[in-house]
Amino acid sequence: MHVLIIPSWYHTTFNRIRGIFFKDQAIAVADKVDKISVVAPVLISIKEVVKTKLFSFEEERFTDNGVLEYIQPILAFPFLKGLNRYLQFRIGKKMVKNYILENGLPDMVHLQSALGGKLALWLKKEYKIPYVVTEHSSAFQRKQLSSSELSLAQEVFNESNSNIAVSEVLAHDLSMFFNQDFSVIPNIVDTDYFTPSTQKNDKFTFLNVAHLNLNKNHQLLINAFSELVKEKDAHLVIAGAGDERKKLEKLIEFLGLEEKVFLFGKATREEVRMLMQQANCFVLSSKVETFGVVLIEAMACGIPIVSTKCGGPNKLIEEDTGILSSLNVSSLYQSMLDMTRKKMDGQLIRKKAVNKYSKNSVSEKIMKLYQKCQS
Repeated sequence: MHVLIIPSWYHTTFNRIRGIFFKDQAIAVADKVDKISVVAPVLISIKEVVKTKLFSFEEERFTDNGVLEYIQPILAFPFLKGLNRYLQFRIGKKMVKNYILENGLPDMVHLQSALGGKLALWLKKEYKIPYVVTEHSSAFQRKQLSSSELSLAQEVFNESNSNIAVSEVLAHDLSMFFNQDFSVIPNIVDTDYFTPSTQKNDKFTFLNVAHLNLNKNHQLLINAFSELVKEKDAHLVIAGAGDERKKLEKLIEFLGLEEKVFLFGKATREEVRMLMQQANCFVLSSKVETFGVVLIEAMACGIPIVSTKCGGPNKLIEEDTGILSSLNVSSLYQSMLDMTRKKMDGQLIRKKAVNKYSKNSVSEKIMKLYQKCQS
């Protein structure tokens, strides 16, 4: 079987972490198919260009663990979403044609998010290639999409051979909204890479890894932590970059938490693993999450979770893996305080992550779906 993956976003030289779980999934399936490749026309914002000081938009090609990657960064125009999507499709179409000339027609297309679905629809119409679509985006639940984007998503879900969501909550919401069936296959987490360590910080440390934006709700987290430290000597490490950083710095200073709360900044994958291995608990304060890959990475490192009830984590976290909190300061503070007093079994937490989200577990579900769609 020859599988072509078309992601709506992907890693580039401008951001080596973005969409990395798409690649993890491809690598996991690679030894179960004849060929698997990624064709990724990726929109790059001007902010990313300014931050990285990179000005090259040449196509990137890689081969990694049996996966061929064709990546084309595309400079996006501010406030012109429709034009950017059009450019992404036109450039992607050219990339796919070149890919087919070099590698032949794929048997199956796996589209990652309906928002990049024009390419999959075109391939089905032009070459009769079936496709499946996995939806990851919380933009549907947050009602951030235009009528044209919703119309595209409806067409993509109608025409696909199978619709997948990464969590039960997202599957339910999409089914209600688009009147289509959605099965649930979670994202893959590299549980061979994210592993436990016996080396922990001297003080009880909460860790958060997320973009510094409004949805990740860091102000709630810091305010809850400010209540916690009145009763428990602890640290909070927040890894990530984003527009909210200056506001968070001011809040930390206002609350007098300069010696307790640390803004780590943007972290590499290696640094994320190190931070998780050293922490005692991972805490997520988001308003909306479709899944929460970072939670499973933390569980694979053997550390428990505190998370707000924000969607995907509602079904992901169980009594022996963590605590769910309401979206308010008092509830999150109490959940974090309870975690400092609770004895959790790190080996059991890791075992649950491996059993449900490892490469072998998830890739078997994906292969069954591919085979079903081809039969």
